[in-house]
Amino acid sequence: MSECEDLCEHTDHAPLSSTWKLWFNTKARGSSYCGDPSIIGGWACAFKMWHWLLPKELQPGELPLGTGLYIFKSGIAPSWEDPMNANGGRWTISMTSGSDALWPLICMGVAGLTLGPSITGIIVLKRKNYTRISVWTTSKTDDDTNLEIGTTLKKYMTEAGVVMRVLNQRKPLTKVPPLEYQDHGADYDKFRHVL
Repeated sequence: MSECEDLCEHTDHAPLSSTWKLWFNTKARGSSYCGDPSIIGGWACAFKMWHWLLPKELQPGELPLGTGLYIFKSGIAPSWEDPMNANGGRWTISMTSGSDALWPLICMGVAGLTLGPSITGIIVLKRKNYTRISVWTTSKTDDDTNLEIGTTLKKYMTEAGVVMRVLNQRKPLTKVPPLEYQDHGADYDKFRHVL
C-alpha cells in the first residue's frame, strides 16, 4: 500500500467532504468525436487528490489535443443526462494561456468547498487553439449561488493570469476571456450569465 493510500485510510488526514472520481477520454484517430470518458482514479482525501492532479502529464497545457479530463463527485457521471446534472448548468472559460495556473485553483476550490457544495464536477478540454475549463452545478435556476460561484471563478482567473488571444483584423489581440454560465442542453449561444 502506498503512503498516499495509507494516509487516506485515516479520517484525520485531510478528508474531503465528498469522494471524487477522475475520468479521461480522447478522440479516436481520424474521428471528430471523443469517446465516452472512463474512470482512471479517485480520492476522498486531499493527499490522494494531489497524487492524481499534480503529475505534469495531467496539467491542462500538457494534455494531448482532443482529450478531456473530468472530475466528478462519486456517483455522478460527466453527462447532462445524469440526474444530478439534468437541471444544472456550467460556468465555462476558454483560454489560450493561464490554464495550468487556473486548474489547481479550481480543484482546490471544489475540494475545499470554497466554490460551494452545489458543484457536481469540473472538466478541462484541450482543443487545437484553446483550452476550455467548465465547472458544473446542480441547479441552473439558483442564480444567487451560481453568481457567487462565478464571482469566485473570476477572481481565480485574475490570479491565474488567464487570457484569450484572438485575431482581430489579422492582428493578434489579447484579452481576458468572458466567464459564461450556460444551462445544460441550451443552444450553444444562449447564456444565463456572463461575467
